Amino acid sequence: MTSSDQAERATYMTHMLSRATEAAMMAGRELRQRAGQQNRESAQAKASNLDLVTEGDRAAERRILNCLQSSFPDHTFLTEESGQLGEPRPGLIRWIIDPLDGTLNYVQNINYYAVSIAAELDGELLCGVIYQPQTDDLYTGLRGDGAFFGPIPLRTNQTGDLQGGYLALGLPGVPQKWARQLSAGISALLHAGATFMRLGSAALNLAKVAKGDLDGYWDMDIQYWDVAAGILMVREAGGVVTDVDGNPFTENSRSIVAGGAKMHPELLSTLQQAIASCGC
Repeated sequence: MTSSDQAERATYMTHMLSRATEAAMMAGRELRQRAGQQNRESAQAKASNLDLVTEGDRAAERRILNCLQSSFPDHTFLTEESGQLGEPRPGLIRWIIDPLDGTLNYVQNINYYAVSIAAELDGELLCGVIYQPQTDDLYTGLRGDGAFFGPIPLRTNQTGDLQGGYLALGLPGVPQKWARQLSAGISALLHAGATFMRLGSAALNLAKVAKGDLDGYWDMDIQYWDVAAGILMVREAGGVVTDVDGNPFTENSRSIVAGGAKMHPELLSTLQQAIASCGC
C-alpha cells in the first residue's frame, strides 16, 4: 500500500468514525426519550428472562441503520435485532451494531447501558464507538490511532497482580448452562484476592478496561455485537483480548477475557486452571 493509499484509508476511517459517533448519539437520545415505565412494559424475553428486547432497542437500531446506510450504501451490517443485512464479502466493510447493550439495566432504570458500533474489514476491526446515553460518556477507537474517552487518550492499567484487582464479570443470558465454570472461576478469583462485580454491559466493561477503571473482564457467553467496539478500544489502549482458551477473539468466539498487558495472562491462567480443575 502506497503512502497515498494509506492516507486515503486513514481519511475514510476517520469519516466512518465520525458517522458512527453521530449514529450512536442519535440512538442514545432515542433511548433516553423511551426510558421509564413504557420501556419496561415493552420488554420481551428472548433466550431467557435475563435476555430482553424492548421497543427502545428496535428504535435505536433503526436510527443507527438510517444514519449509516445513507452514508455507506455499499457496506453490510450485522446487528443484534435485525441480524445480517447484506451479503458479507471479502473486501467489503461490515458494521457490527448493538443498539442497546445492557437491556436488563435499561428496563430496571439502572443507568449502566450503552450503544455500541464498530466497523471491520475482512475481520480486522477499523473503528468503534461506545456511547453511554445517561451520562453522555463517549468512548471511541480508531485502528492505529488509539482509543479515547472524549478527547482523553485511553491506557489500560499496568498492574499484573490479581490481589486487589478490580474486575467485571459477565453473567450469561442462560447462567445455568455455565454454572460450574462460573463457580470455579469466581472461587479462584476470590482466593487470588480479586474484587469483581456484575455490571450488566459488556461494551461498557471493555471501555472501562481500556480506560483503566477496571483491571479486567471475563464472560463465558458473549456475542460479537456486544464486544466488537470494546475489543478495538482495549487493544488500542495497550490491552489484550482473547477467549478463555487463550485464542484471539473472533466473531465465532463466545467466551472473552480482557485486561491490561500484565493483568491478562494472570487472569487467563487463573481462569483456565480453575475451569480445568472442575472438569468443565
